Amino acid sequence: MVLCALTALTLLAAYVLYRRRRSAAPAVPRSCIIRSVARDAGLALSLALILSFTLIPAQGATRWVLVPGREILRLLRHSSSPYFPSGLRAATLNLILFVPLGVTLRWRNVSCLRALALACLLSAGLEVAQLLLLRGRSSSVDDVILNVAGTALGCFVFQASKSATRLANRRRHGRT
Repeated sequence: MVLCALTALTLLAAYVLYRRRRSAAPAVPRSCIIRSVARDAGLALSLALILSFTLIPAQGATRWVLVPGREILRLLRHSSSPYFPSGLRAATLNLILFVPLGVTLRWRNVSCLRALALACLLSAGLEVAQLLLLRGRSSSVDDVILNVAGTALGCFVFQASKSATRLANRRRHGRT
């Protein structure tokens, strides 16, 4: 429900941005304005997705784990399903959650190194907020590592798709 509301607000903000940019720069091609608004909306939506999943209170004790790898190993050992352990599920979700951030930051021409630094700061801030403000959440260094790895994966996906698009355009125009 919260995610739907955030999505609707993001789309509304994107429309308002489009109208403002269109009226402020009538000489700029429409496709450039749409691309610019899509970049902004993509970034806002990825941040809204991250915030909506990470700032939700949970059941259980609030914990802080500072040893890298300890939380992932503990979750993997005490899994509930032999096919897809809960620890692996949690690690995968932490990884996947930050992939759109990596893609949208690269789409906005942010360098990969800067995108990773921003993801690290955002993730560390969220972990501290979970520890101080939310009951029942586990704050862990592993979450920060997985979130930064997800951003790196997003940067890689963007670069790979950009390279594939360039290669396809070269082949289509007869250049190899």
